[in-house]
Amino acid sequence: MRPSFPGLGFVLGYNAQGMGRTQEILEAIRKETGGLRPHYERYSLLAVADTILDIFGVPQGGRSLLGELGIKRADKVVSFILDGLGYLKLEELAEKGLVDLSRFDIRIPLTSVFPPTTTTSLTSLSTGVSPVVHGILGYKLFLREVGAVVNMIKLSTPGAPDESIKNVGVELEKFVSVPTIYERLREKGVKSYLFLPKYIVNSGLSGILYRGVEEIVAFISLSDLFVLLKKALRLPGRVLLGVYWPVTDTLAHLYGPESEPFSLEVSWFFRAMEENFLGQGAGVPVLVTADHGFVEVDPQKDLIDVKASPELMGSIIFQPVGDLRAGYFFVREGRKEVVREYLERRYPGEFLVMETEAALESKIWGLEEPSEGVRARLGDLVALARGRKLFFWPEGEEFVLRGMHGGLTDRELLVPFLVAYA
Repeated sequence: MRPSFPGLGFVLGYNAQGMGRTQEILEAIRKETGGLRPHYERYSLLAVADTILDIFGVPQGGRSLLGELGIKRADKVVSFILDGLGYLKLEELAEKGLVDLSRFDIRIPLTSVFPPTTTTSLTSLSTGVSPVVHGILGYKLFLREVGAVVNMIKLSTPGAPDESIKNVGVELEKFVSVPTIYERLREKGVKSYLFLPKYIVNSGLSGILYRGVEEIVAFISLSDLFVLLKKALRLPGRVLLGVYWPVTDTLAHLYGPESEPFSLEVSWFFRAMEENFLGQGAGVPVLVTADHGFVEVDPQKDLIDVKASPELMGSIIFQPVGDLRAGYFFVREGRKEVVREYLERRYPGEFLVMETEAALESKIWGLEEPSEGVRARLGDLVALARGRKLFFWPEGEEFVLRGMHGGLTDRELLVPFLVAYA
């Protein structure tokens, strides 16, 4: 199996100022993971949650980077999540002069979690635990308690309204059983305010991810976002201000991560932050990270139409779940080798195909052992993308996207972690 994170040439000469620290972290990731999974030991998104808790002096899971990176403790913290901004892509844009990162004292790579997709990554950022613990293991999952495939953003079955799984007895407030970092901060007197685009304030998953948040503040664009943030910095007491910016993800999906619209959006975001927020003299740590990166795909050449494959349709019980680039297959008895052999023969080098038990032993979803309920969501066989291919289950719509995520490549798994001061 060829690993991701292929070593010394990997950063391609970007980030010369921080090259030594960057390479140390990449080598640690590669040594401890073989380049085949996230670095749950330390350098992953779990460290972001732990670092936020540690800045406020709240007990955390032992992965905090506060001491290692020299981040200052403070009574206020601002944390940005730029959806879909991979570490490699950001470094390329900085090298081309399209993004100015000179205000950031800290600029390192971390890994996402697996799969590197919004539902899974945001849950880990909100709880500080790995996917195998929180159980949100992809964009679509088969939930035994519902008896159906569920969209984990909408928390609904196909064609049903948002949060429809409540109608079959699922208690959303208990669906993720671990506390959020916002609940833990609240216990220690720290109030959290979350800034979300107005159009996603009431999405199904938000009610699970943001338990313990004092207030969700809706914004419309960057123009009002930074005005609202500067006002919030004047709030009394200890405060976490969290910002989620999804536009980068939308553009990367539609146009591709190598497109001009995506590059311009990233450039404008950092320029607006630089001109309207950073360096105000408040001394407040500003953390910037992402949930995942992207790979470019061809919507004609890279799609695997599962319904068009007799080998797959004759072997699986229902559609692949997980993510389009991280397929979890529930397989008919005696058909696992048929699926494995078909994928490896038909798409050589494109997927890491493993029995689910072997994937769990490889710690792909986390270092811990899964509960019975979490294990039941992962099926019998997994096919994890290492190239550009993705699994598609057509339901009437045409697939037109040119950027995807969810696989095991370095462009999807590596995300930035930046620190500046407002």
